Amino acid sequence: MAEQASQRRYLEAEEVLALFAGLEAYQEAKREQRRGSRAHGKAYLPDLDGVAYVDHVTPWILTMYYTGFRPGDLFGLRWDHVNLAFRTVRKTIEKTAHHREEPQTFPLSTEVVDVPKAWHQQQGKPTTGLVFPSPRNGKRMSATAMQKPWATVRKLAGLPSDLAVVQPATQLRQPTGDGRH
Repeated sequence: MAEQASQRRYLEAEEVLALFAGLEAYQEAKREQRRGSRAHGKAYLPDLDGVAYVDHVTPWILTMYYTGFRPGDLFGLRWDHVNLAFRTVRKTIEKTAHHREEPQTFPLSTEVVDVPKAWHQQQGKPTTGLVFPSPRNGKRMSATAMQKPWATVRKLAGLPSDLAVVQPATQLRQPTGDGRH
């Protein structure tokens, strides 16, 4: 565990830009796959061109990036923990729950609040249940559920293969396309 902690680091500015480019590339690849499927006999599949997120992957990674929550905290995040009107999350942090059982309140920045707002709308505005349920069974995702999607995003972004945790170096914002972020 000490070795893992010593390997943790913040993303460099160029890695942040690459991360957002990788997420866009991931979304576009999924949209292109769906267009192909719909054009070849599967018109019953939902059109992904009109939605903010093609699946849970991008909002999950963005939420982790902007909040610093650990994967386990996102796997267990429920809609009743999220208050979009007050821009807060109130939950017990799973890794430290044995030390501090009472829920803590975390403010959400403008950047991160837009992510669950769009995801909430896209999911039909649920008031209960998991924010990021397993797409296979609707229950809590397994601890390894995001390994393959993260590997895909990381590869599309050209990020190092040993980069395991998405975390901002500072309060960096999503790139605007004009070189600022």
